[in-house]
Amino acid sequence: MRSAPFTIALMTLLAPCVLSAGDLKYVAGTSFFDPAVIGQPVRWRDGVVKYFVDQGALNSQVDNLHAIEMVDAAASLWTKVSTAGVVLTNSGPLPEDVVSSNVVPGPHLFGNPTFARPYSAAPSSSSFPAAVIFDEDGGIIDSLFGAGSADPASCQNDGVFAWLDGIRTDATISHAVILLNGRCATSAGLVAMMQYQLTRAFGRILGLDYAQVKLATQSSIATSRIDGVVSFVPASIPGVPTAVAGLATSGNFGMQTISIDRFP
Repeated sequence: MRSAPFTIALMTLLAPCVLSAGDLKYVAGTSFFDPAVIGQPVRWRDGVVKYFVDQGALNSQVDNLHAIEMVDAAASLWTKVSTAGVVLTNSGPLPEDVVSSNVVPGPHLFGNPTFARPYSAAPSSSSFPAAVIFDEDGGIIDSLFGAGSADPASCQNDGVFAWLDGIRTDATISHAVILLNGRCATSAGLVAMMQYQLTRAFGRILGLDYAQVKLATQSSIATSRIDGVVSFVPASIPGVPTAVAGLATSGNFGMQTISIDRFP
């Protein structure tokens, strides 16, 4: 049974807010990708991302239903940008409750960890292209990233993990993982921070990453940047509350038609 403060926090977090900054993380190079796509951004085919959600609870205070509500709220912020060219859809549950006892780490791919088991979370799992996993006790995170990686003393860094572990030679993404640390959702404040991190996590599996800009220059960049790049807030900005979770709504957010001449 969840307590009232968590219910209030979740209701507050589902309201839309705004933030900005960020850029593409991956652009097709010459050694792995097809020659026809060199220089193009790595993206989801047709802008469609079908994500599947763990069957278990986030922790003893946030059950599966409310954890899914948090995930769906974060995903919807990207989809609601009418010109973004992406659609994120909750396509149902994963076929199991993913827990540390049924997880077997796999080899690293594209610099990221992978699951060998369960299969639904593995890079080769074409039926479940994006897996959202709730790690109730931090054991999954520790098994993938090393002991202590789920330490709740560092929830600003280890509350939500997100990575790509499947990329095709045509520069399209075939598989991604979002992993939520249940040890970082034990208070209203931590839930608020996790909701914010979830929004950024979906941005990361869309192929984006943190902006490398100084806070003082953000306002000028916002009015002069090249249109066509969806963006989100850097890791730490003084004065920006961790509950903020949203997308900038100015500019032309044409993720599927980004001009590539700005990329080396």
